Amino acid sequence: MQIPTTTEEFDRLVRAILDGVGKISVNRIILGCESQLHPDIVITDQEAKKIVIVDVTITFENRRQAFTDTRARKREKYAPLPGTLRGRGYDVTVDALIVGTLGAWDPSNERVLCACRISRHYAKLISGNSEVPTAVNITWSSINFKTLLTWLPKPTNYAYTVEIFGIHTNIRRKCIHTKETVCDVTDIILENVKDTYTAHIVSDMLSDIDDFDEKPYAASPKFTPYKQTLIGKPTIQNSMQNGSKLIVLVQDPFIPSTSPNGSLKSIRDIFKDDLEYVLYYWKDKSSGKKNAKTKSNQFEISVDKEENYCFFVQATILSRTENRNSLESKVACTSISRNILDEYRLELFVIIGAAVLVIIIIIVIVSVAICKCKKEKAAIVKEKTPLNDV
Repeated sequence: MQIPTTTEEFDRLVRAILDGVGKISVNRIILGCESQLHPDIVITDQEAKKIVIVDVTITFENRRQAFTDTRARKREKYAPLPGTLRGRGYDVTVDALIVGTLGAWDPSNERVLCACRISRHYAKLISGNSEVPTAVNITWSSINFKTLLTWLPKPTNYAYTVEIFGIHTNIRRKCIHTKETVCDVTDIILENVKDTYTAHIVSDMLSDIDDFDEKPYAASPKFTPYKQTLIGKPTIQNSMQNGSKLIVLVQDPFIPSTSPNGSLKSIRDIFKDDLEYVLYYWKDKSSGKKNAKTKSNQFEISVDKEENYCFFVQATILSRTENRNSLESKVACTSISRNILDEYRLELFVIIGAAVLVIIIIIVIVSVAICKCKKEKAAIVKEKTPLNDV
């Protein structure tokens, strides 16, 4: 078991005191009193003329008598203060919040919490008697402004309610008394995508469903949709290669919102000139990439005539420092028909050259053979000719 500390209990008590109770001073002398005592907490309600003085302490014994003795010593310590303050017309309460080193809770603390006007649910949390766990691992998941909140754990004998609010957005409630651990808040964040939102995941006992006391909750990280939603894959709507011109048309990713005419809106409706597309392209069967940029939905670039090209598109949000680029679109390739001589030009030259060389070699060999045969034949005829014919 974790041993509590005075600082822990003190901080939890100060956080739990409701707004509007009065002026709260922490570890300070009370102005106008000769005593130099520094009570842990002093709550002053000028309108009601009431002052509550609380000292927070840890006792090393966990017996009831130890709690009683400690409380008596604290009241004796601060006894000089009530007389002076009552002389000024204040109703003064002096008490102590006492916790044992092993987490034991003094039942008399309930009176202290009541004097500080701490709600019943927070009193349970501070005393360690709360039966309602609060959410953990709260995460925003957002792509193309479709936004979900997820958290843990799965509830058992309680439920969750999501309260979401922004700097410029009033608090809104979603997924009320849900037993799920996911909540779609897309409709709320789309009302002002540039606002910064916080969500409270409120834990609610099912038996206390109509209780208006402040309930335990866990707060999410802050989330600004315009800066943080991920951008999904753009779509290559059409492409055409006409001679030395490559034309590519891009479809903006859609968002979960419709225009007055019923058509789906796209990320361009939100980002406008902050949206840019980058086209990465390369010759088919080549690895060297080039790129081109546009703020419209169309690329028109110069390429080599009669060469096929492959390409993909990526969206970029110019104002962002993080999550700037979208996912990459699917790769597309042009498919222009080529003359077979162009397709296999080098191969044909090699084959034709080899054939010509072979023919030449054959002609030379045949010519040499014929020449040799003629010479041999002439020699034979000469040998058979009589000498008297000479």
